[in-house]
Amino acid sequence: MFPFGEVVRMLIRAVPFAVQHPFFWVLTAIVFFQYARVADLEKRLYGATRHSPLTSTLVSLVFGVGIGFFGSLALVFMGPIVNDAGIMYVWPLAVVLMLLNPRMLCFAYAGGILSLVHLLFGVPRIGVPQLLTIIAVLHLVESILIWIDGYYGAIPGFFRLGDGHHTGGYLLQRFWIVPLALTWAVPVAAGIGAEGAIEMPHWWPLIKSGAEKYIDGTFALTIFPIPVILGYGDFSFSRMPHKKVQLTSGASAVYSLVLLALAYGADRYEWLAYAAAVFAPLGHELIIRFGRRVETIGDALFSLPKRGVRVLDVLAKSQSFEKGVRAGDVILSVNGVPVSDVTSVRRASMLQGGIIDLDLLSMSEGSGRDPSHLRVTLNASDSRPGLGILLLPTPGEAPYISLDRGSGLAANLGGLLKRLFRSGGRED
Repeated sequence: MFPFGEVVRMLIRAVPFAVQHPFFWVLTAIVFFQYARVADLEKRLYGATRHSPLTSTLVSLVFGVGIGFFGSLALVFMGPIVNDAGIMYVWPLAVVLMLLNPRMLCFAYAGGILSLVHLLFGVPRIGVPQLLTIIAVLHLVESILIWIDGYYGAIPGFFRLGDGHHTGGYLLQRFWIVPLALTWAVPVAAGIGAEGAIEMPHWWPLIKSGAEKYIDGTFALTIFPIPVILGYGDFSFSRMPHKKVQLTSGASAVYSLVLLALAYGADRYEWLAYAAAVFAPLGHELIIRFGRRVETIGDALFSLPKRGVRVLDVLAKSQSFEKGVRAGDVILSVNGVPVSDVTSVRRASMLQGGIIDLDLLSMSEGSGRDPSHLRVTLNASDSRPGLGILLLPTPGEAPYISLDRGSGLAANLGGLLKRLFRSGGRED
């Protein structure tokens, strides 16, 4: 029988070691810096920060450590002994791929490419089943984190679609620090001691490639915690963020389980190793394209209305939120003056000595009611910062995020060459 109790106790003891690891604090600082940038963007949009960088970082730590614990337990149960997995080759290649496109920092791309190169040419020396099993479990952990926490702090934005139309939506961006425990084989001479070793059943490990040389009495199996960072970046304008993350999480979980099954099969049938190596990057890319396709064919929640100005988001603690204004509502007039864009809303808000009367068409997604008129009176001199309403601008009123181009070094060079060609060799 698998010693779950002993492994759980060892994983619990490993958590403090992971937290004390210098790299853990480096990753924490990186995550804090990313959330500080998000908070700065929120302040420019709303006039106030919805979530402090410290709170967002602490939430990420709690979820990362908690869900990472179960991911570590799954890895120990599967048993890829990572001495020969070749993880040290993954990071450098992942960084190189990131220069081509930031989202290719994901291990699925680097791990798949390295596995395929190894199978074709014999270099570098890596254990394909072990490496792909680790990548599969990482993505399974990530899918759970996306489901639970992926929509937290969604940032409203203004998008330009591939067909040239504009719409409002949300940017989803989350990061988690996950202390991941891996099974290592250490020579007994290194002084591990009986109390630091795990006695496994005879059928273990499930991923057996190369494991026989470590299970002969000269090596002790131990759990070694390594902090890793997982990230989720997406956009949503055809559905609310909490619904988008459910779709993304489900697709990611399916990808993880298929890759895990292929890695298990590759451990027994060499030809399946090729299928697993190809599926790792290709399947991940298909998941991303599926998510984008779902958005582009769906009806936009925040399209420009025929009249009035649509509310893109509302600050939760603002007086506007307390009075019932919600994302998706349409402001028809301000202080009795019909409005058609963000500028006209601002001008009309200056009338009547600090009292702002809004006439809205309430169309909040998920409200369960038909569109209805709503009259709201706000006090511009309220002590809380701003009115807490973010409006959907018309094209030309505000910067937008383009969805018809890639990002990264390759896309930037491509765009530069196009502009040089069109301008006759000059870049203004």
